[in-house]
Order: sequence, then C-alpha cells, then structure tokens
Amino acid sequence: MNKLIYVILFVSVIMVSVWAMARDDSQQDVRENPQMQMGDTTSLRDNTYPKFINKKANHIDLNGDDWSDLAIKFTYCDSLPVNILHIGDSHLQCDVSTDIVRQELVALYGRSHGRGLVVPFKLAGTNQPYDYSITSRSTFAKATLLKTPWPITMGFTGVALRPSISLFDFSIQSPEVFNYITVFFTGRAPVVNAVMTEKGPAAYMVCNRTDTSITIEVVEQVKSVDLTLGLTDSGTSIHGFNLVRGNSGISYHVIGNNGATYTHYNMIKDFSACTSQLSPDLIIISLGTNEAFGRVVTSEITSQIDALIKNLRRYNAAAKFLLVTPAECQRRQRSRRRRRRSSSYVVNEKVAQVRKIIADYARAHNIALYDWYAVAGGAGASTQWLNNKYLNTDRIHLTMAGYKLQGNIFADALINTLILSESTTEE
Repeated sequence: MNKLIYVILFVSVIMVSVWAMARDDSQQDVRENPQMQMGDTTSLRDNTYPKFINKKANHIDLNGDDWSDLAIKFTYCDSLPVNILHIGDSHLQCDVSTDIVRQELVALYGRSHGRGLVVPFKLAGTNQPYDYSITSRSTFAKATLLKTPWPITMGFTGVALRPSISLFDFSIQSPEVFNYITVFFTGRAPVVNAVMTEKGPAAYMVCNRTDTSITIEVVEQVKSVDLTLGLTDSGTSIHGFNLVRGNSGISYHVIGNNGATYTHYNMIKDFSACTSQLSPDLIIISLGTNEAFGRVVTSEITSQIDALIKNLRRYNAAAKFLLVTPAECQRRQRSRRRRRRSSSYVVNEKVAQVRKIIADYARAHNIALYDWYAVAGGAGASTQWLNNKYLNTDRIHLTMAGYKLQGNIFADALINTLILSESTTEE
C-alpha cells in the first residue's frame, strides 16, 4: 500500500511539472517592453489593402449614438479647437498608427492645433514616440504605469517624474510649431524660472493655472523649448506636456502605456478628472490585448470597462465615446519533451472572448464600436499578418508597417463615419 501511494504521488508530481512547463506563458516582459520591428514601411491606402483585411467590416457601428454635432465641429476646426483623446496600451505608446490618423484628419479638415499631448516616456525608462523629443539634464525619481507599487504619485499619462533637486529642466522638441505649453503635475505647482527657444530667451507669461496644470504662453511660435522650473514642494511630480498653437484646429492626444488594461487606468487617482484638461470631444479606448493574457472573467472585465466609462463621462460630459476591440494575436506555449525545452506559438483564443465582452458592452450602452478584430481578418488573421511582416515576431505587437496599415484603415473608418454623420444633418 505504501509503495502504491508513493507511485501515485510520484506520478502526480510529474504531471504537475509537465503542466507547469506547458502552461500559457503570459509574456509579461515582452508586453511591457516591446521592440519595434520595421517590416515594409510603405504607406498603404484603401485600394492596396492586403486581401485578408475585411473591408466590409471597416466601419464604426454607432449603436444608436448620434455623432452629428461632433461631425459638424470638425468642419469648423478652423475657428475652434477639436480634441480627440485616444487611450490604450503598447499599441498606442509607440504612437505610429495614431499618428497616421492624426495626419489624415488634418489633411481632410485642413487645420492642426499642434502636436498635443507629449509624455516623457524616455526619461521614465521606456519607449517613446519617434516624432518628438523630451530630454533633461536633471535627475528624477520615476514611475511607470505597470511597475507597481508606484514609488511616487502616478499621473494620468501613466508616467511620473519627481525631480531630485529644486531647480530642474526639460528640453522639448516637436514636429509642429506651438506657442502654448501646458505642464501637467501632481503636488504643488512648479515655478517657471526661464523659457528658452531656438532663438534664445523667450518672452512668456503663465496664462492659466489649475490644481494639476500650468499653461505657459510664448510670444512666438516655436518647435523647441527649454523650460527651467523650480519646486516649491518636494512632493511635486511631472506627468507630461501639451503643445498647441493658437485657439483652433485638431489635436489628437494619445495616452498609451505598455501592458495597460482597463484596470490599470482605473487605479490612477483622478485619471478621468485629469483627462478633462484636454477637453476631449471624442474619447477612443483601445484596450483588451493584455486582458487576454490573464484570467478572462466576463463580469470582472465588464465592471472595469463600466467603471472607466462612467468616470470619464462624469468629467467629460459632452464627449462622444468609441470602443475598439483588439485584433487576434498569438501566445507562447512552452513544452518539455525528452529533457529538451522548446517554445511554440498558438492563437490566443482569449482575445476573441475579450472582443465579445467589449462589443457586448458597447451595444448594451449605446456606445460606438469599431471592431478591429473583424476588420483585421477575424479568427486566423494573426498568421496572415505575421506572414506578410505586419505582425512582430513576438506575435503580439505589429511592425512599423503593420501600425501604419492599421492607422490608414482606421482613419478611413473614422473619416467615413464623420462624413456620414455630418450628411444626416443636411437632409
């Protein structure tokens, strides 16, 4: 009997070990630290979309919502500001697809309000969009969204920098001219000590103050600025900057953080309240990929979506909302055979589950939905994207070419919806 028990225990241990080796790998490191790959970076338009793209699905379902007022506002962007806020994960932190959408909207409607929100990701130790630069000679305590517990107060951008000395600086370079710089912070407001541009010392004034931001107006429009700021309290943290010009045009603000989920944004104190500083007319939320690498429980994910939407609506009552589903990706599966450990990839079927949860929520609450899962090709699409070098070899992120393709496709859907919504007001 003792021998039988020993055999049973031994077999059980072996089975548990095999299960552990063959379990789904969460790939947390690659999701939080993606490496951009290029692919073919040629910009594509609708008539050259790959065959696996589902063109018939490339539209926004308004689900009973009315975007006519939003559409009209875009047509008047030469005389008033129009702000889009796009919230997401690592697919947005690189700001490649969203930059395509930004450019397409400006090309159609004819006026940009400036680069908009820029975040000091690189100073915080993570990847930053390619088109702007934020550097500093100062040292900071730093925090990023996924590295919890946060050693300092987290800001609504998902990044926090706390200066180690009372006088500190930032050098900011933008692809577009600006003459207003808003500094987002928590704690006590920093003091503006000096403003330098590429032309030398600049005349400026602090034209607006809130509990979480200060706005500096520079006399002339510039593409770069050196800010010297001073602390009045050691608890102050900096979270990002808004770079705009004049008082009209389109701004496409992006808040994207590697590995982010709905839950992570709900964890940030005053996240929704702080987004109101960007005055969004349209809030787009592209999340769900990272939820699909954890335990998928419909009630839990639904409650997190609901919490974020309700809080954002509380502080952005006039904004329209658009939920975006994640496209299929793949997960790593590890196994051990004959003392050799190997890795293989399989479709992450949980993505389809998360897609349904997001879509069901949007339809139940009359929120516009863009089903990127379907547009990208649906089930089995990840292999097509990989074979055509639009999907990164980590099988989660896209290549540069993939993100550009995604941006062009989404821009078409968004623009078509705005045009159709505007036309309904003319009938």
